[in-house]
Amino acid sequence: MDAANDSFEQKYQALSKELDQLKVLYDQYFCGALKALPQPEHAKWKAAFASFLQQDLRSSAQKFKRSSLQSRHLALQNLWNKTVRKVEEGSLRQPSAKKNTPQSDLKNFNVDKNLSKSIEGIYQKILSHSEKMAKALPSKEDFQASVLMQMKKFRENNPHEKMEVYLKKTQDGEVRVSVRAKA
Repeated sequence: MDAANDSFEQKYQALSKELDQLKVLYDQYFCGALKALPQPEHAKWKAAFASFLQQDLRSSAQKFKRSSLQSRHLALQNLWNKTVRKVEEGSLRQPSAKKNTPQSDLKNFNVDKNLSKSIEGIYQKILSHSEKMAKALPSKEDFQASVLMQMKKFRENNPHEKMEVYLKKTQDGEVRVSVRAKA
């Protein structure tokens, strides 16, 4: 009986993990990171779960686990269907994959040469700060786009204030670039 119990538990854990991964894929699709719905993955999960439902269970605990997994899937599937319907109707706007890159949002944001050199100086300062931080630092272009995005957001929220870009050290010891109103 232990072998059957272990087999059930392994299948249950695998299906539960795959359902979590499926949720991540749907979340990525709704955020615009994926171009298409993860329907093949969903169909694969449904097929695996259908065979799981065919098992004859005698233990109440196993029946409860199986029904709770089924309920979780139904709740997620209802949420996904509702969200897809809203996107199709146009009442929910789905971001496109291109808009997730900071560079695309900065096309209309003017950057003068002095500002570009200042951002490059900050980048170099972080690079020289520590070897650990240099490994975690994104490319120079991505870094510049990130700083410019922060500046753009600051400008949108505070159109008449002067701003300054500065480095601040977090409690974790990381150095972050921030934008604040200039005193």
